[in-house]
Amino acid sequence: MRSRSMRGLLAAAVCALGVTGALVAGAVAPATSAPRYPVAITKVVARPRSAADQVVVAWRGGGRAKRVAVVAGSKPGLGSHFFASAWAPAGTRTLTLTVPKRYRPFLGAGTGNPVWIKVVQSNGPSAARASSPISVPSRAYRATAAGTWSFAGATPPVEPVTRLRVGAYNVQSIAATRDFSPEFRWPARAPRVARTIEDAELDLLLTSELTTTKTDSCVDHPNSRSDPQPYRCRDHTQLGDLAQRLNGLRLVDHDAYDRAADRRRSGGGAVTVGEHIFVNPDRLRVIRRGFLSPAMAPGDRSVQGVQGLGVARWADSGSPDRWLSWAELQTTDGAKRTFFAVAAHFPTGGAKRIRDARARESAAVRAAIDRLAGDKPVVLGGDLNSDALDTPKAVNLDLVRHGWFDAAAVPAAKRKGARYPTANANGATGKDSGYAAHAQKASSIARRIDYILLRNSPHAYAYRNVLRLDRHGDFVRSHQGSDHNLQLATIGIATR
Repeated sequence: MRSRSMRGLLAAAVCALGVTGALVAGAVAPATSAPRYPVAITKVVARPRSAADQVVVAWRGGGRAKRVAVVAGSKPGLGSHFFASAWAPAGTRTLTLTVPKRYRPFLGAGTGNPVWIKVVQSNGPSAARASSPISVPSRAYRATAAGTWSFAGATPPVEPVTRLRVGAYNVQSIAATRDFSPEFRWPARAPRVARTIEDAELDLLLTSELTTTKTDSCVDHPNSRSDPQPYRCRDHTQLGDLAQRLNGLRLVDHDAYDRAADRRRSGGGAVTVGEHIFVNPDRLRVIRRGFLSPAMAPGDRSVQGVQGLGVARWADSGSPDRWLSWAELQTTDGAKRTFFAVAAHFPTGGAKRIRDARARESAAVRAAIDRLAGDKPVVLGGDLNSDALDTPKAVNLDLVRHGWFDAAAVPAAKRKGARYPTANANGATGKDSGYAAHAQKASSIARRIDYILLRNSPHAYAYRNVLRLDRHGDFVRSHQGSDHNLQLATIGIATR
């Protein structure tokens, strides 16, 4: 009778600690209390739980300990956003960990950022908390090695969707590589960029740094009576060049050069338009489209199809006003699902004034999207120039806090290229920055500044940071068209 009562009390205590119910019986196995160093755990597996913001951790091995717990954080060493479970009985082999509310913009469901995990065993004092990710021999406290991670769980989709292949690609401007070696200037890069895009077989492409800069000496003749062609050079641009190279994808904002020229001629100052939308017309049709101008005041209609955001010029540096593109699209299948697409590029740099400019522009863009799209799904892709875990006031965190979903938040087996950064490192000599011969592979998940983010349709099935490498880890030059990599996602658009 006494043993049954004790077993019931211990089972209740284990449940209170968050141990999965199926393994409560295993948790009551007697534990050795000898104050010797615990036996090593041989294997740790972490996976998302179907409940939002939870990770299930299971392990094998271990022993010669009084208690066990799971510690976690946002980096392999667990030095950032650290949290831990309560202690569980030593025989426990599974714990469910819930990401604290304060950390969910960094590690929660749909952030695309992993939760790094270690399992710890202790023979130390019972009052000691699982507060360290490292082994402490004096307390007979042993932690597993770094390297285990999982995304936090997200609620499984139950609504019908239309699946689409979406790419976000910073192709790098003509000006950025003008002084590079000939093999990395635009004439040589253009066919490589086109090849990378076409190999991805996209339904939707969102670009950055695909500018309206001219590729030759073409001159517009807006005031000539004999040759009244105000936009003669539309196709003599980086944008026009790539658009003509892509088979199967149609440029949505084909008047980008025209509208930028209108703004410049009206005295509105320099404008750069590198953020563009391409669609596969067999899968998507265009309902309406336009541009978002950070520098133009809200309500300014001096240029047709451009909506002002009313924030300071790009990075407060006097640089050209960098327009973003948006479009309302509809799938061509029987469901005819309607959604919005946005091609974005935010200011680059780590200085406080630039971080602040990014934050202001992000808030303004988010508000503009809310006005345009209402409760319809939105796909935003581009170079956000901020990483969730390393950049203060990161753009992606701002969006996640307001209900957006990172398309990279897919099961580990469905995410490829995560150990490579989305923007490539400099060459060994610093020449031709971003075009090193050998790809830089991180020891864990690498830095991301390029994203595909979703709103009102948090459905992602596969994600890839696209690099074409040979067996030695060197870039295949025939596909190395930019200092950034194409971001490729399979997403689901729900009915709205």
